Amino acid sequence: MGCAVHSTLKPGQIYTTIEMKTVFVRPAFEHTGRLRAEAKLVHACSCVASSEGRIVDAKGKLIAYGSESCLIMDAPGAPKAA
Repeated sequence: MGCAVHSTLKPGQIYTTIEMKTVFVRPAFEHTGRLRAEAKLVHACSCVASSEGRIVDAKGKLIAYGSESCLIMDAPGAPKAA
């Protein structure tokens, strides 16, 4: 989910998570196989961004889902983002 937010940043911007929620629907075991993480941006503005994500197994069964909110800031010493 953080990567979805990170992909929207302008040069010189950084982010930190301010809230995250994860719901585990079923367990994942070694025999579950490969897991895939999917995330999408829900909202972004100049100071806060939100995203949603899912973890699914190789058969597409939902393992977990969640949401995240991030604070967007100018990196210390970086030129201001346009």
